[in-house]
Amino acid sequence: MYTLTTPPKISVVIPVYNHAHRVVSAISSVLSQTYGNFEIVVVNDGSTDHLNEALQQFPDIRLIHHESNFGRAAARNTGVLAASGEYIAFLDADDQWKPTKLAKQIMFLEEKKDISICLTGYEVLMPNGNRRKVPFLNVQHWERYLLKYNGLSDGSVPMIRKSCFEKVGLQDTALVWHENWDWLLRAAGHSCKIGYIGERLSAKSKSQKHPPASLKEAGTVNLVKKHTLLFNTYGFYGRSAISLKWYNLSIDYFYEKKWQKGVYYFFKAVRTWPLQRPGLYIRLLDALMGTNMEAFILNNIFYMNIKKMSR
Repeated sequence: MYTLTTPPKISVVIPVYNHAHRVVSAISSVLSQTYGNFEIVVVNDGSTDHLNEALQQFPDIRLIHHESNFGRAAARNTGVLAASGEYIAFLDADDQWKPTKLAKQIMFLEEKKDISICLTGYEVLMPNGNRRKVPFLNVQHWERYLLKYNGLSDGSVPMIRKSCFEKVGLQDTALVWHENWDWLLRAAGHSCKIGYIGERLSAKSKSQKHPPASLKEAGTVNLVKKHTLLFNTYGFYGRSAISLKWYNLSIDYFYEKKWQKGVYYFFKAVRTWPLQRPGLYIRLLDALMGTNMEAFILNNIFYMNIKKMSR
């Protein structure tokens, strides 16, 4: 129920680059929210498709144009700076929200004044139409957790008090990958307390096209360099966190059959800290052997859980 007042309580920021074919569904999921006091700020990050035509059916949105493609962080920053709301809710152009997302997050943040960032569970919309339910998080120490894991939908989960950006700053435009992860890690270290709702209120679309490993490499290397002191502060855990990032890069390169790079990051990971969770080694074998054991195991776990719930 869309009942915008001036100023709005929430600013929904949607960065878009050549996603005219999907952004309509994203905006429609916002307009279907049970909470209606929001504005929609769409940042066109230099799109070359028919985005303007696709958005004509939404006359009430605020549309801001970048002359060139400056990247996701820059687009979100533009949206934050233009936002009128007390809260910022990010939504990627190819994702969707459940109808109660804004209502539940605003209620959570209004009741818990000491919390600045509200995260939620989410599910993944697979290319074949299936929905994969991502396990809920149980995090006691967010800075420690975020040093090692992301565990969050890239950009469609958080609702953030706008005042938090005054403490933390905007997203780092030098990061071509992991810019959300970096910002949340900085926020956790700047006394912007994070809260979590154990409900899947967002749906992330998984593309059939995988981003190139070189893009992930650039973001990962910069992320590690940027937070070197923090990694060192956490000792062995920090080394394990860095090692996991190198393992993931090696897997990405193995999937692309770029063996030299894959082997380089594999041995870099082993030298840094060899031991990780068993699931990572299953992914590593999948990448090397061309199998899909990880998906098989996840599907079996999912169906076992369904059977338990039906008893």
